[in-house]
Amino acid sequence: MDIEQLQTELAECKSYQDVLVVMRREFSAIGYDDFFYGVQVLESFKAPPAVAYSTLKEEWLVEVMSNNYHLSDPISCHYMHHTTPLFWHVDDDWSKHPYGENAVEFMAAVKKAGYSAGVCIPVFSRECTRGFINLVVDDHTEQGLVKVALGSLLIKYFHEATLRIWLEQDDQNSPLKAKLTHRESDVIRYIADGLTSRQAAQKLGIAKRTIDAHIASAQYKLGCENRQQLICMATNLGLIYPGQDYSQAFSRIRWVLPDDYELVS
Repeated sequence: MDIEQLQTELAECKSYQDVLVVMRREFSAIGYDDFFYGVQVLESFKAPPAVAYSTLKEEWLVEVMSNNYHLSDPISCHYMHHTTPLFWHVDDDWSKHPYGENAVEFMAAVKKAGYSAGVCIPVFSRECTRGFINLVVDDHTEQGLVKVALGSLLIKYFHEATLRIWLEQDDQNSPLKAKLTHRESDVIRYIADGLTSRQAAQKLGIAKRTIDAHIASAQYKLGCENRQQLICMATNLGLIYPGQDYSQAFSRIRWVLPDDYELVS
C-alpha cells in the first residue's frame, strides 16, 4: 500500500464513481471484495443527506431497500453509538439486541444472501460527517485483524475524498459552504456556553447590538431560524467545537503519565 500514491489518486478523483474505482482496488488488495460504505453529511438533523458506496450483491441491496431492512439493521446502527469496530457473525445471538426480533430477522436475511461475517468500522470527522464501512469476510482470524487495521486506515482517506467531492459538486446552497468570521465564531461559542448577548458583549468588549448583528449574520449564512438552531448547526458543521479557546484548554488537562514522570506546572 502506497499512501502517498493513494492520496494523489484520490485528489484527482472528479466523482464518487472515481472514488469507488480506487476503493474497490484497495480493499480487494487486502481481501475485501464485498463492502458497504455509507457517510452522512450532517447539514440537517431530521434527514441529513448521505452518500453510499457498495459492492454487495445487487439483489441484496434491492431486498434491503424494498423491505426497509435499513430500519432494523443491527450492524449499521453500531456506528451511531460507538467508535470501536463491531465484529459480527450471522450466527451470533441477535435476540438480545435492542432491535430484538427485527435484528434476528435481518441477520437471517443476511445469511440467506450468502454473507456470514464481517466488521463494521465507524468513521467520524469534525467536518460534519459520520459514517461506517461494513467489510464482509468469511470468518474472523488473526490475519483478519491485520486486514481490519488496514481497512480502518484506508477508509479515512476515502472519507475525506467523499466530503471534498460533496463540497465541490453537490448542493451549492449547502451550509457546508458557509464561512463564519472569527468574531462570529467567538460570539456563537459564548452563546453556546449559555451567555446572553449582553454578557457576551462584556466578555468581548463590544456593544450588545454588535453581538446581535453577528448572530443575525451567522444565522443568515447557515440558514437558521433562531439561536438554538444556529448553535446546533455550527457545532454539527465543525465551525465551533469544545476546547477551541486554547488559552484556557491547557490548564484543564488531566494528565495520565508513568509514575516516574515529574510534570512541571
